Amino acid sequence: MEEFPPVAIDERGGSHRLTEKIGEGGQGAVYLTNNERIAVKLASHSTSEAREQLESQLQAIQLLPLDRIPIAHPLETLRAPHLGYVMEFLTGYDASVDVDESAGLTMRRQRSGTLEGGGMARRLRLLARAAEALLELHSQALVYADPSPNNIFVSEDVSAHEVWFIDADNLRYQSEAGRYGFYTFGYGAPELVNKKSGVTTLTDAHAFAVLAFETLTMQHPLLGDAVQDGEAELEDQALAGKWPWIDDPADDRNHSARRIPREWVLTRDLRALCQETFGEGLNHPRKRPGMARWVELLHKAADIALPCPPLWIDVLSPDVLMPLAPSSPRRICTDHNAAMDSAFQVWRWIQ
Repeated sequence: MEEFPPVAIDERGGSHRLTEKIGEGGQGAVYLTNNERIAVKLASHSTSEAREQLESQLQAIQLLPLDRIPIAHPLETLRAPHLGYVMEFLTGYDASVDVDESAGLTMRRQRSGTLEGGGMARRLRLLARAAEALLELHSQALVYADPSPNNIFVSEDVSAHEVWFIDADNLRYQSEAGRYGFYTFGYGAPELVNKKSGVTTLTDAHAFAVLAFETLTMQHPLLGDAVQDGEAELEDQALAGKWPWIDDPADDRNHSARRIPREWVLTRDLRALCQETFGEGLNHPRKRPGMARWVELLHKAADIALPCPPLWIDVLSPDVLMPLAPSSPRRICTDHNAAMDSAFQVWRWIQ
């Protein structure tokens, strides 16, 4: 079990007993405390310069108009020897994934399985809500900087569609190359990985697109068979934009045979959006779609997802695609209780 400090003290003398790590990003880790409405962020590096920078950043964040954005507001900085801060935390939210770090990026899964988690329609709606939050930030010329499953929480109630971002210290204005170029491994845009850019609204868009594609298809868009079965450095090359994405129609070098048919989990519009993002937009940020497109098309997909009757066959589970029996209708459904996991049956008939 990973060790972490048992107690952190804030600048007002408040004592916070750390109980569980709930997220880790490019700048540090976030922990639950003995107070269910409080979480603590511990930064990765504790120096006097980093402390001054964090205090200045948090003071600036407290002046931002964030009331309409579902993000945990910072409350107090921590006393030395720890560097970090105390943040508000809402009860009734759960991490969007459990991460098996030994298994690689493609083993990321929602903590609740597809059925128990509310189904494909709920995933689409939650992704749309997360995209809305990022779009609202971008409309204020702000960048979240490190979108990843570790930083986004979702409502535990499967009938709800609320999201909650942590790590408000990530917020900043667009930065120059080499400054604030932090990201969670696997979610950094190639221009960040290659240190050609700082964080921008379009690096946010790339990270979100990876998250969305992973959530819906259970695969990382840049890690195909050749990369995963090859030498370790191939993964770094792929994440740096040196390989085609796994569904590139013109270059199948990174194709993945271990795949869920895309028309089962992505609408035609979402497939086109992914192609724009990971095709030409992979190494050309200005050709990468922004968050407004994701908001529109994810809500549109969620709106037309259909509940399924109880007798239709289950073919899609969180971890494996089950084959259809030859006599089975070409319909996709995985929720016998109408909290469905639709794979868009109508599209399957009309593609």
